[in-house]
Amino acid sequence: MDDLDNNHCYDSWRWKPSDYNSLTEEQHLPFFVRAGMLAASVHNSQPWRVELLSQKEFILTADPEYSVVEGDPSKMGLKISLGCFLMNVEVAAEYFNYQMTYKIDDQSILVSICKKNADLSLAGEDGFFSDLCLSITDRRSNKFAYRTGLGIDRALQEIQAASSLFTGIEFHYSSEQQTIEDVSVLHQRAIRNIRSPFWRELFTWSPLLRETSCVGIPPDVFGISDRVFRVMRYFFSKFPSIVPVVMSAKDKKLIRHKTPLIGVISSSSIMGIEDGINVGRFYEFASLYAAKYNFAMTPIHAMVEDKQMNHEVSSLFGISSGFRSQMIFRFGYPVKASSHTPRMSFDDILI
Repeated sequence: MDDLDNNHCYDSWRWKPSDYNSLTEEQHLPFFVRAGMLAASVHNSQPWRVELLSQKEFILTADPEYSVVEGDPSKMGLKISLGCFLMNVEVAAEYFNYQMTYKIDDQSILVSICKKNADLSLAGEDGFFSDLCLSITDRRSNKFAYRTGLGIDRALQEIQAASSLFTGIEFHYSSEQQTIEDVSVLHQRAIRNIRSPFWRELFTWSPLLRETSCVGIPPDVFGISDRVFRVMRYFFSKFPSIVPVVMSAKDKKLIRHKTPLIGVISSSSIMGIEDGINVGRFYEFASLYAAKYNFAMTPIHAMVEDKQMNHEVSSLFGISSGFRSQMIFRFGYPVKASSHTPRMSFDDILI
């Protein structure tokens, strides 16, 4: 089934760069904001809220109502989500010869755009990020099996080289089987250590249970039918200890045997809002790059919040002192196509 035809929660994915040519100047900024709405966010919570100030400026904030309490206890995910949003806006703006800048003020971000060169008429001719614009609607969080193939190591080398453009970010990766196996064991331990409230939150975030909401991760994104999801939810309510055992075993197998490469994004252990934003910007950049060249990537996040396991990840990947891992993800060629996740409407995110 084509998810674009499913219901109104997928209308935002109809965004197309070619629509820009029919827009008036006052419609340019909302057009770029719509690109931001298609970015990744923690558990697809889409916590961003936008206040349009003028044709050239808007304020971006995180709505605490859409905070994932158990899945993001440090609130780093909120900051990362804002960074992902900003990266998409920057990519779309640059494609049409605008420069995006932003200024962080406590918990809000003032975002501005301006034309870079009035004489440049052809889209996509200028800027490092501009050629990723056409990948915005191709990006998906593919949670299925991956395979190896030509170009994977080269792609990660290029992504790693680009990390220098993002202040305070380190990027490490490994395709060594032993490292991947060690990560799979750590992930299994992390999943089994997760408290029951997290699983309850994850199940209730499903749009299947909130038919009027366009946030959360539908079961089909995990390859699970609505019927199977309902059965899983029933068993969780009766036997909550079963879920982490089943999920950890499934994920361990997926990581160990169906993941050719693991990437880790790290930043300062202080974890300020600027760190989170830059982690999110870099993750979204990597996701768009992956989509452009037909790779897939998806976070495996359970290890990040556990202090001891985070330290073990740092040791595995040689992360610098004073830095900590903020995002860990799988990378490879997808064996199976993934669906889009639902999106709120433009009016829903406006303040």
